[in-house]
Amino acid sequence: MKNVDYQLRQFVKAARHKSLSDAAATLRVTQSALSKQVREIETAVGHPMFRRHGRGVELTEQGEALWLVAQTAYKLVDTTISGLQAERPGLRVASIPGLTELAIRELLSELMGQKLDTGLTTMEAAGDEVSRLVEAGAVDVGFVDRSVPLPDTLTAAVLSGERYEMTNGACLQAPSHGGTVTDENVAPDDRGARPPMDQRDTSSSGCDRTLIAVTRKHGSKLTRFRGQS
Repeated sequence: MKNVDYQLRQFVKAARHKSLSDAAATLRVTQSALSKQVREIETAVGHPMFRRHGRGVELTEQGEALWLVAQTAYKLVDTTISGLQAERPGLRVASIPGLTELAIRELLSELMGQKLDTGLTTMEAAGDEVSRLVEAGAVDVGFVDRSVPLPDTLTAAVLSGERYEMTNGACLQAPSHGGTVTDENVAPDDRGARPPMDQRDTSSSGCDRTLIAVTRKHGSKLTRFRGQS
């Protein structure tokens, strides 16, 4: 089995939801992609993991045995990793490609309303992956553009109109107003996904993306740094 960790985590999620379509929606993958991962597990172990029925799926005897072990193991692994990460000083930041560490520090200072003097661990990823990293607690804060849909478990803040140069030659332009994205300032068809943006900077080519800072609504490490000098 290739990518066994990825496949088993998807299997655990499917077993928990008792529905491949619901699990696929939560995992943000297609149902066919999830079904393929389940089939690869079934091929590897030599037994079907689920029985399909009209209302969804239920575990077979062999599937139940694997699920019990896998979910217990992952709970222990995830809890241990979270504990170790909590002990690590500084902030973990994920951003879309191109932001320099200096720009990230400036963005964090703007987000917090104060200058931060702390260590940073940074990484680059596509916008959807940044969102998943924040949601999973793998990073403390993420910076994405306005095109990235965000789950309800995350808080999104639009940063005020400072321009930050990027290493790829582009730049990010936030609107002149600031504040947290709420249902009141998001169009109904975009609710929970992105703020309405008609304040793009047209004075310079390439400055057509709006920067959004995303954090978890609960348990964000970022709150520990508020009020620190």
